[in-house]
Amino acid sequence: MLRYLLGRSCLKTMLSLFIFFLFGLQGSWCVTNVHMNALPSILKVGGNLAINCTYTLENEEVLYTLKYYINGQELYSYIPKDKIPINVYGIVGADGYVVRDNGVLEMNGVKSDGTGWYQCEVTVNSTSATSFVYSTGFDSTSVTVVVEPLNIPSITTQSENYYVGKKLIANCTSRGGFPLASLTWFVDGKEVTYPGSTKQYTVRGGVNSSVSELTLPIVSKHPNGQLQLSCEASQFTLYNASVEVDLKEGIGSSSEILSPFLGSVVTSAVLTAAAMSIAHLRR
Repeated sequence: MLRYLLGRSCLKTMLSLFIFFLFGLQGSWCVTNVHMNALPSILKVGGNLAINCTYTLENEEVLYTLKYYINGQELYSYIPKDKIPINVYGIVGADGYVVRDNGVLEMNGVKSDGTGWYQCEVTVNSTSATSFVYSTGFDSTSVTVVVEPLNIPSITTQSENYYVGKKLIANCTSRGGFPLASLTWFVDGKEVTYPGSTKQYTVRGGVNSSVSELTLPIVSKHPNGQLQLSCEASQFTLYNASVEVDLKEGIGSSSEILSPFLGSVVTSAVLTAAAMSIAHLRR
């Protein structure tokens, strides 16, 4: 029994020493300051993207492998000891890849599937011949590839007129694109900021659409009896398009206390750029 206990005690001691040695060795050197870089992080489809990873080696470290991933799939690897040290796997749609100095991977003509998380994995080991412990560092960053909407936004109203003392109700729709466009309303050139007057949501289908509903109280007449309503669709700073419609003051308008929108069933009027609107597209 005593021999058994002594044996277990020795085993525990040996394991403790091994773990202490292992972690002590790892603690003496490790890869630090790992940073994944992607420039630009937001770009239009068809643009160029450059990714690279920077890191700091400590003490007697040497690089063992450098790998890039997109959404968990290996995109690039550099293994200095291999006969062919650099490999580009081309899983992301791009017209071409160029490997630059210092591990820079340039992707030309990036397709829409270039959107996602890019990760850098740096593995190092010691120059010591007796070392068998590796240290690995990671970092990641996101990239968004912007695809423009299929067309300029369109405005739909419940009436071709506006009425003082009632509410103006309209929809703005932007079809397609990634990410779906953000929509902003303007009345007579001024952004609509009335609390609760707008609500944006996504309509999913064969082509996803971004839709914004406008419900705005009309409290006074507008110059020359005409109200200019516009909707602007934007994707970051890379895409911006707007559409405008002019609504005339309807008969029966009142400047008295506001009342709820009580319009009877009115055929919706889709005011297109060709018929009743002026579209502005700034790229």
